[in-house]
Amino acid sequence: MHAPALTARRTTARLISAALLMTVAFGLGGCANVAGSGAPTAAFAQAGTPGGATVAFESVDGPPPQVFDRMINLLDSEARLRNLAVVSRKDSAAYRVRSYLAAQVRGGRTSIAWVWDVYDR
Repeated sequence: MHAPALTARRTTARLISAALLMTVAFGLGGCANVAGSGAPTAAFAQAGTPGGATVAFESVDGPPPQVFDRMINLLDSEARLRNLAVVSRKDSAAYRVRSYLAAQVRGGRTSIAWVWDVYDR
């Protein structure tokens, strides 16, 4: 395998992992309430336990099929590591995600832009 191709694969894997982490972090960031005592209470109490948090990916637009397949595998494995259940978009889920990818080449350099929209119930 050529060095540029290997570097691109590693970069893509890191971007996908980082995007999943940010998606989950931003999604869960809006899940804290302030109780009357001033102590935060999590509206997402079961996160991290089996049967707790669920996420459904509504759409992932933009990547070519081979990148899409690799991305889905990485998202699934990262979600499992964090006890986050990925369910079908037809099922009920605490969070729904839409993702968009755009790649652009300028002057021999490739830029990749991701957008992750996270919706709660």
